[in-house]
Amino acid sequence: MIGGRGGGGGIDAETFILQNNNDDLFEPRWLHFKKDMKEYLFDCPILVEKIDNKTYNIDDIDVIVRDYNKSK
Repeated sequence: MIGGRGGGGGIDAETFILQNNNDDLFEPRWLHFKKDMKEYLFDCPILVEKIDNKTYNIDDIDVIVRDYNKSK
């Protein structure tokens, strides 16, 4: 998984763009972060559990990417 942050325009918000190997780019929706990330990370049940039980949230995207990369 490759993580990146981007942004632009007049809104002060961060966008997260993820890519797993050569798959399509994935941008989790801010309001649906938990649902989107659980679906995207289906192959890493430990991370899905941490997102589901609120150990990790949108503020932990860097940690989520690091932990996913370590698990593969």
